[in-house]
Amino acid sequence: MPIKNKSMALLWLLITLPILFPITLSAQIELVPVNNDVYPFLEKLSLEGLIDFNQNNIPISRRAVA
Repeated sequence: MPIKNKSMALLWLLITLPILFPITLSAQIELVPVNNDVYPFLEKLSLEGLIDFNQNNIPISRRAVA
């Protein structure tokens, strides 16, 4: 059944395309600055064996700190 009305065809496209091809968005990662006071604290926790932290992998994301 062909669609005769152009506005109806546009409406059909606007409804079906997002369903067929969903777009995933991701936010930019925010890094903790290298001179932040959290790094010595993480190092101390690592020395106590409470967390696994490598000083060579800085800066790290705020999510990883949390």
